[in-house]
Amino acid sequence: VDLVHLQKQRLGALRVEFSGEIGAGYRIFGTTNVSGTWTVLGLAGEISPGMFEFTDLASTNRAEMFYRVRHP
Repeated sequence: VDLVHLQKQRLGALRVEFSGEIGAGYRIFGTTNVSGTWTVLGLAGEISPGMFEFTDLASTNRAEMFYRVRHP
């Protein structure tokens, strides 16, 4: 997985775009403390072959967040 683009959107949501294995499923995890508990935020959508995106709409409620991408 390679990070391609990270963008704070107009209303404060964070959009993450990355490349990965075509057709793979990727789960997005988040935490406010890297040594703490990681929570599943959702699944990334494949927007074109091998390109994925995830938008964290709840990021508007947090001052800081760490993200991790996992392939089951």
